Amino acid sequence: MDTRFQAEAAKEKYAEAEARVRESVEEHPTAAVFAAFGVGLGVGLAIGVAVAEATTSHKRSHNTMEEFGRSVMEAASKFVPNFK
Repeated sequence: MDTRFQAEAAKEKYAEAEARVRESVEEHPTAAVFAAFGVGLGVGLAIGVAVAEATTSHKRSHNTMEEFGRSVMEAASKFVPNFK
């Protein structure tokens, strides 16, 4: 297929889809507002969960490293007098 033909076909399909969306929004504005709100809420919730998981994972690894450091210090203090 010719690349220009594919580009023109894609532009036409995009224009048709855009026209259908505009028509639907004009016919049902309240439903469109609620749909947009729901999508925004869902995306915001997904981002919030991802950030919370990343923060929790970081805290968990930080606590693990602190515990590891304490156990190394305890082990070293058994072999080296006055290590602490």
